[in-house]
Amino acid sequence: MKVEFLYYIKKILRPKLTIIISLGLLVLSSFLLIESKRRDYETYQPLELALDIPNLNFDSICERLQDRLYKLLPDNDTKWALTVTNNKGDVLADIKGNHPMVPASNMKLLTTAFALDTLGPEFRLFTTLALKPNGHFDLSGEGDPDLDLEDIQLIVNKIQSSTPIEKERLIPVINLYEESYTNWWPLDWLDSDKVRNYGAPITRLALTSNTDEKAIKNPLTRIRDILEGEISKRRMKVTIAVRRQESLAENDINSLILYIKKSAPMQSLLSLSNSESHNFTAEVLLKHSANSWDTYIAADTLKKWLELKNIDTQKLVIKDGSGLSRSNRLTSRSIAELLMKMSYHDYSSMFESSMAISGIRGTLRDFARGTELEGNFFGKTGSLYGVRTVSGGLRTQKGILFVSIMNQGDVTPDKVFIELLKSTRESINQCS
Repeated sequence: MKVEFLYYIKKILRPKLTIIISLGLLVLSSFLLIESKRRDYETYQPLELALDIPNLNFDSICERLQDRLYKLLPDNDTKWALTVTNNKGDVLADIKGNHPMVPASNMKLLTTAFALDTLGPEFRLFTTLALKPNGHFDLSGEGDPDLDLEDIQLIVNKIQSSTPIEKERLIPVINLYEESYTNWWPLDWLDSDKVRNYGAPITRLALTSNTDEKAIKNPLTRIRDILEGEISKRRMKVTIAVRRQESLAENDINSLILYIKKSAPMQSLLSLSNSESHNFTAEVLLKHSANSWDTYIAADTLKKWLELKNIDTQKLVIKDGSGLSRSNRLTSRSIAELLMKMSYHDYSSMFESSMAISGIRGTLRDFARGTELEGNFFGKTGSLYGVRTVSGGLRTQKGILFVSIMNQGDVTPDKVFIELLKSTRESINQCS
């Protein structure tokens, strides 16, 4: 009798124990995922500017270098701005260096420096799936540029396997959290740019950076359709709803984290922005660095950060993080000074290695190939219609010089850029 009684007790309790153990493991997994995410965000503290970092010194102009560079400009200085400085802040050449010009993608140098200094080298972007106590799901993102179909399939698999047993009859809802449409593009991006892949909307849940040869104008519809397709394949009954990002309760202790997809590390995000000039990634980094998805607020925060680094912002106009806005204005002095000051940063090697290299990598892979500049210049290019800029570090016999060259109006300025950089390397030995 006693044996039979114990047998029936085990038979009754076993399914419940299985559920309890499964839920316990789910809670533990959720806790570990949350802790992992928290560590990535909270362990880094922005670095204070070292007191011994120099500011620009204009009493050190090298007249021979200045004259030689000036003579190389096709229209003298009417369409050009140029600044050359060493790592001590000594300005060796400066032609209209304080004249504000459209920087194009040279803006990304400011954005990525801001991001590295503010977010740190361990920063990553997260896409998170959480199970709510009511049996519904929250899917939220942070703008991972590499989110793809395989990630969506993994997310749907997690949803399929995580529907609570006691609520089988409930039709779960997948809540997609996204920013307001007004935050998808900087306000003054041209409509003609918004349809191109480089002008794709900047959203939190962005499959393949919201591009498919061209820009995806309504990324929410796209991700919803793909989710519904994957759900249909599995014969699941799920409703999909779109929610405002501000309604997401990130700290809901009653929700279980089912899945976190981490982006590539900060080094890769910086390289994608600088070496490959990826606009989407640069804009996402700006928003996270400023802790605001409102580009107006984010751009203003970047400008204030520059002021904290003792960089003159009086003539600067910042409208976005990628440089696609034609309303941006920077000076060659401000860019050269930023590059010089970042060379003192604890993570200067990470910043410099994120850039393209002349004749070798990124947007400079075809620049000055086969010349003495190949491999001796690392930097960032910028191109818009009627605008061309190049800024970075030039390796010379006297160490690295920080150079910013800006042009507006010339059809083929690259030949001049190359001659300017060559002449700087050749003439530097004549400077004291």
